[in-house]
This record gives sequence, C-alpha cells and structure tokens, in this order.
Amino acid sequence: MKLNETSMSKLFDLMLMCFKMQVFLTSSPMEIYAVTLNHLREVLKIIQKGPAVKNIEQTISAFKQKY
Repeated sequence: MKLNETSMSKLFDLMLMCFKMQVFLTSSPMEIYAVTLNHLREVLKIIQKGPAVKNIEQTISAFKQKY
C-alpha cells in the first residue's frame, strides 16, 4: 500500500499527537522513561533486520546508562 504526501503527513501528525498525549498523561519522570523505552523497543521490533538495528540497540543502551 502506498500513501501520497498528504496522507503521510496526516499519519505523521496523528502519531505525533498520540505520543504527546502519552507524555502529557504521565505523572512522574519514571513514566516518561518507560514510555520512551517502550517506543524504542517497538521501533526495534518493526525494523528487525539491517544496520539500523545496531543503532537502535545502542540508543537503548545509552538511554538506560544516561537515565
């Protein structure tokens, strides 16, 4: 399935709105940490193969070390 430029823009806006809502509904910094890790892990599940997997794994590791 292909999306045209307008549909892709609307889809991105919808996803961004959902992320903002998740962050808005958090009540502690630990919840923001959990939401961020959850999103990174889901991206990792979607990609599964290729050079980007290593980058995402490094990002998760760095995020855990930093926070």
